[in-house]
Amino acid sequence: MKFLKTISAFCFRPASLIIVSGLLFLVSCTLDDDSNINGNKDCPAGKTFSDGVYVLNEGNFGSGNGGISWISGSLQLDDAFNCANGYVAGDVVQSLTVQGNIGYLVVNNSQKIEIVDMNTMVSSGRIFGLRSPRYMLQTGEDKAYVTDLYDDSLAMLSISQRRVLKKIPASGWTNKMVRVNGKVYVTQRRSQNDTRPGGNNILVIDPNFDRVTDSIGVGKGITEIVADASGSIWVLTEHGPFSASPSVVRINTNTKALTSVNPIIDSLEARALVTDSSANLVYYINGGVYRIKTTQPNPAPELIIQRKGRRFYGLGISPKGEILVSDAKDYTVNGTVLRYTPEGVLKDTFQAGIIPNSFIFRK
Repeated sequence: MKFLKTISAFCFRPASLIIVSGLLFLVSCTLDDDSNINGNKDCPAGKTFSDGVYVLNEGNFGSGNGGISWISGSLQLDDAFNCANGYVAGDVVQSLTVQGNIGYLVVNNSQKIEIVDMNTMVSSGRIFGLRSPRYMLQTGEDKAYVTDLYDDSLAMLSISQRRVLKKIPASGWTNKMVRVNGKVYVTQRRSQNDTRPGGNNILVIDPNFDRVTDSIGVGKGITEIVADASGSIWVLTEHGPFSASPSVVRINTNTKALTSVNPIIDSLEARALVTDSSANLVYYINGGVYRIKTTQPNPAPELIIQRKGRRFYGLGISPKGEILVSDAKDYTVNGTVLRYTPEGVLKDTFQAGIIPNSFIFRK
């Protein structure tokens, strides 16, 4: 797979922030999609994608080379989106939200959402009006929220109209979301030099009124969130509630009590919090891959895959319990995907694109 080179010295890792004289500058290096026409002649006509996994590749910030790899058994396609559409997805492929056979591909620095058929990856349109979108969550039959790095708000979309209806004020960087018992829980993250207010809470939104109604403090820099089978939520924080160490925290959504706190003493950029299909196991990356059994009252993290010099970045658990983890290498060259058994034994390895960050499994 060929990728465009970085066009500016200021455009580096995804969603990078440039700090000058103590002030926060927002640097946009968005490219015109039409300039990225590739026209991959190796793509088979009418290709469909089932019984495999999509790999989202962010690409280099500012280079417009984000894409989606496809893996099925031992077969692989470098960029399924480019294959289906004749152009690359855009600048920083951040996330993909799936509703039935429709996918909403959030492309962060291209300030758009591509609406794709999950069986063919053919785009049927785009949603604009977004500043720096991160993640999307459907909250009603015709409604979805989109978090944002810079906008100090969440966008509320009409799915049928494919447009932004309103903005929900939320100062700071909003990131991942889950919906539990009718409430939407939104993580806030704040970089070290970000002087905006907010950024250190879990925001609670009532989707009946589309506004923030509560917040939960669990430390600083909340990066990841998932819900387990009991309805508790788990988060990763850059600084824990009781110490400066990053922590994995479980929260009772009924009482807002922190029912389990695991400090990460030797932090190697804790990231990528996910669950298995039963939501009884939580996994995350901290150098290697760790697993927590959520059914235990005071569960301790268990190291199941050692790092061995790799730079683990993205993580996913297949419906069969297989563990897929990506190695982003130096963030400028193609990464790899490693597939392990549920017990952590390496099965095989695949090439991915630049900065592979997450996985979408297709049965």
